[in-house]
Amino acid sequence: MHQINKQTNPNKQIKHTNQTNQPIETSEQANNSMQAQSLWILKWVILVFVIGIGIVSNFPPQPKNGNQLRNNYVPMRKKAPKNTHVHTSTFEELPRSEWFRRWEVDSMNSHPTFNASLEFNNISELRSHANSGKCDPPKGTPRYCCVGSSSTGGAPSWSPTYGCSKELSQYYNYKPDKNHKGMRQVIHALAGKNHSLTLVGDSTSRQHANAAVCDALRDGCSMNESFDRSFKGEPTDYHYGVREVVTWDITCGADTVKVRFYFIYRPRLNITDTINMLEAVSPSVVEFSFGAHYLTNMDKTALNSISKVPDVFGDTGDTLDVEWDKQANRFGRWALFAFEMNILLKTFKTWQSDHPNDGTAFIWRDSFAQHFKSIGGEWTEREAEGCRGATDIQYNKEITPNIRKKILFALADDIGLDLGYSANYEFTRSKRFNHPWPGTDKCDGTHYCSNPLFWKPMYNNLYNAMESMHQKV
Repeated sequence: MHQINKQTNPNKQIKHTNQTNQPIETSEQANNSMQAQSLWILKWVILVFVIGIGIVSNFPPQPKNGNQLRNNYVPMRKKAPKNTHVHTSTFEELPRSEWFRRWEVDSMNSHPTFNASLEFNNISELRSHANSGKCDPPKGTPRYCCVGSSSTGGAPSWSPTYGCSKELSQYYNYKPDKNHKGMRQVIHALAGKNHSLTLVGDSTSRQHANAAVCDALRDGCSMNESFDRSFKGEPTDYHYGVREVVTWDITCGADTVKVRFYFIYRPRLNITDTINMLEAVSPSVVEFSFGAHYLTNMDKTALNSISKVPDVFGDTGDTLDVEWDKQANRFGRWALFAFEMNILLKTFKTWQSDHPNDGTAFIWRDSFAQHFKSIGGEWTEREAEGCRGATDIQYNKEITPNIRKKILFALADDIGLDLGYSANYEFTRSKRFNHPWPGTDKCDGTHYCSNPLFWKPMYNNLYNAMESMHQKV
């Protein structure tokens, strides 16, 4: 009579049910649940730790000093698929569409000479080389077109010892300029005038010539290349005379132009050789540049070889002495450069006078700035191996910025020679990190590491100089 029905005992029911009418966990079940949760947290901690180690390992090692930076470079990222992403800063990558949007490339496509794909491929090529450090030229181009090629005094070549992949980050934020002309536009302008292009100069000019060919090939042109090494320099001094002639027949669409490079450290000082060259290339735009092999032999001992060269305007040794004294009094230690350039310019003037309807135009290309540890950055003045690094070039009263251009145009004005001008000194003056480093402290402050973006302003300058001269001849 006193038993209570289990179904009517609410207190006992509360002990065995929760508010959702589900069974309550036992102590053993609770312990198993806590262990599972702890294991899950441990797995996440390990995963985060592994990811952190991976990120840190992608940082380049910190150099003990600045000179070791080029030898200890480690790519910050794995190589991306070709033409898929580009760096725009140290860590950021942008897909093609976003890169186009950032630099408003789509709005430039209406410009008749702007090639958006070429611009994107160029920056992608730089990034690929920065990550791989290998010579991988675009399809259909020779190895001297590789990013990071340079010169050691002769033809451009590529070598991992040049250390040219270490300063490419300065181009990651490269912004296209729709108004800049490339070699394809230079070729088109030459074809319209039925002119060839003749580039004359030393090993820095040869870098410029080879890079120009590479720019045309990157822009869809084709070429045939040939060499003539039958020339012999002046036997009294290897610096004088033609060492080699390289000829490229470049075709861009319907335009085909012959481009030649005359490899000359110093022009042979007689009319005959220079006139023979002009007869071989005419009508032509002749872009010439000399200067890296001057600022030496600053007294009359330099005439020892010069006086042996025949037919220098038919002058005698006595007249040469007079001419030397004239240039020395006017230009000081630059007498040798002024003396030899004066003879070359007079030869150009003679050609123009004898061929008034020929249309050949002469353009002076600035000597590239040098960056040795010396006054003016000059190789002949260097006090120690290596380059200036972060320090800008220092000058004095004798070695002033772009002194060669000032002397050359003063001489041209004296004889009434109309010269075009392709300005490159100031542009290269700021590129003091763009030199090859074949050794820890052996920076080559004369030659430059090649890449398609480094040379672009020079083609534009050549195009503008050509257009200016074509309006006059």
